[in-house]
Amino acid sequence: MANALEAASLVMIPSGYEDGTLGSLKPIDGSGDFTFTRGTDIGATRVAEDGYIEKGYENLLLQSNTFSNAAWSSSNFTLTPNQSGYDGLNNAWKAQVSTTYNSLSQNFGGSGVYTFSGYFSKGDSNEGIRFNFSASTDTNVYVDLTDGSSTFNGTLIERSITDVGNGFYKVVVTANLTNPNSVRIFVTNGGTATIAGNIYIQDAMINQGLVAMPYLPTTTTTSVGGVLANQPRIDFTGGGCGSLLLEPSRTNVIPNSEYFASQTTWNNSGTNQYLVDDVLSPEGKYNAYKIIQDTSFGQHRIRVFFATSVSGGLYTQSVYLKRKNTDNVSLRTLNSNPQALVSFNLANGTHNGDDNWFIKDAGDGWYRCGVTTTQFTSTAIFYIYAGAGSNYIGDGVTGVYAYGAQAEQGSYPTSLIPTYGTSVTRAQELGRVGDYIGSTITFGSTDDFAILYDGEIFEREVMILGGGESQLNAGRLWIRNNEIRIDGTTPSASLMANTQEVVSLNTRFKLLVKRNGSVMDFFKDGQKLSTDQFDTDAVFVINSLFWSFNNAYICYGNHKQLTIFPTALSDAECIELTTI
Repeated sequence: MANALEAASLVMIPSGYEDGTLGSLKPIDGSGDFTFTRGTDIGATRVAEDGYIEKGYENLLLQSNTFSNAAWSSSNFTLTPNQSGYDGLNNAWKAQVSTTYNSLSQNFGGSGVYTFSGYFSKGDSNEGIRFNFSASTDTNVYVDLTDGSSTFNGTLIERSITDVGNGFYKVVVTANLTNPNSVRIFVTNGGTATIAGNIYIQDAMINQGLVAMPYLPTTTTTSVGGVLANQPRIDFTGGGCGSLLLEPSRTNVIPNSEYFASQTTWNNSGTNQYLVDDVLSPEGKYNAYKIIQDTSFGQHRIRVFFATSVSGGLYTQSVYLKRKNTDNVSLRTLNSNPQALVSFNLANGTHNGDDNWFIKDAGDGWYRCGVTTTQFTSTAIFYIYAGAGSNYIGDGVTGVYAYGAQAEQGSYPTSLIPTYGTSVTRAQELGRVGDYIGSTITFGSTDDFAILYDGEIFEREVMILGGGESQLNAGRLWIRNNEIRIDGTTPSASLMANTQEVVSLNTRFKLLVKRNGSVMDFFKDGQKLSTDQFDTDAVFVINSLFWSFNNAYICYGNHKQLTIFPTALSDAECIELTTI
């Protein structure tokens, strides 16, 4: 196999990438790199190499560590830079006030779940801070910087005050905000009263979501991190080598995918919801909820109503669940087919529903559970139960951990699209070999070749390789009607070789087709499938990867490898290369 790969002219095994480009291993001069496009930062996620979901995120504050800048509105503050910070560098600011009325603030907007994080240290005496989210209902957190103790009033999801050394505390405040207009910081007496005094401050940040994300410095614009727009998603679902994840545009129409205590999104009956600090979510953070039965008689569940765009359309609903202290929990759908209550066993990964229902291992005891339904009405309902779906007296302790709820129009679940108060759309992804009318690979009528593909596909009609500006001037390796096909072209006609082998969706397979003169051989998963005749006049032109010129057959899937050989390989090499 090593000798065969040495002979390859193009090798794509997802590894190195940069914005808009996925590097090919061969050729090494960059001429075989794959261009890649996808809009939006926040909507896309992937499973990173550590096995946890990685998101895109953004620091919404400007001049995040330049507090004297006009982006910050200062009242009675004297701000001095280059002070010793929590990280041992001279990056902190001294904030001195000479009157009891003082504030340092910055405006931002947009309703939803937001988390502030920043680093603070007391000054020459026993000062503290009041942190304020100014919104329709204010959030105030009072921090005594002598010992890290805190109190609060207003609306609050979570707060944490952590000693990070060098006299600094990391202050984190999370709230569900309606029409926020500013974040404000006041110097206090360690309680509620503002005073004259001084504090030290460093690295302020606001991001959407239930937890503080890694700090991103900003200047005149916001800053983004994690999974970025136009960045190929190399996904490590299930471990092992990464795959290039390509997905269609999808919208998560559940407004709060993680904030299960939201009274505007999630309707609660017979349960209590708590943000946990002892169980890591599939994201590797403490942003999962536990949904616990109360002691009342009745059903013990939460449910979400979501709007569907068309009656009769397919929608896939899903949520990540983990066993707390019961093996079996239930999900239910209404206004749809199936309209059923299904029990999921979170100990062995099974359910008692039909083929529309699914449960997938997400690692560390988490499962992604859900169903694909046909909607009857413009409003659908998705239920999550803290146990069984019947009426009974709850015990006050039994429940389930939950994270990442999603409802999307489509026949299968795609990667998580996080939402923080409103629906979010992840844009479509496209990958190509070079520019569409630029880099091409051409095999003439007398040229032998072989093409190896390794991965899984999500839809029934997809293009693995394509080329040309029209369907009649193309070389195509594709799956159509679940059958493997390859087309070549002559000036007058399209000539086809195909095999009747069925390709299963969402299941990894290795496929190799080789041309040797007029003979086309097909190999899949270590076996030779068939031999077909291929016209000796046929030309094979390639300049697109997983994409066709008219967007008709985009190859959505997890793609582990695509290799092109400018020669016919031996049958033994083909069998070895396709053995999983």
